[in-house]
Amino acid sequence: MIFRNEVNICNKKEMAFKYQYDIDSYIEGKQPVIMEIYKKCGLC
Repeated sequence: MIFRNEVNICNKKEMAFKYQYDIDSYIEGKQPVIMEIYKKCGLC
């Protein structure tokens, strides 16, 4: 079960553009979203 909303989709697109050559910063920026998904799925 994955929860999506417009804010996360927009952030992903913005971050992909901003950090297109810096994968470490992109992953660091996605960490809060990923942790939220883990919590909602009971994995964290």
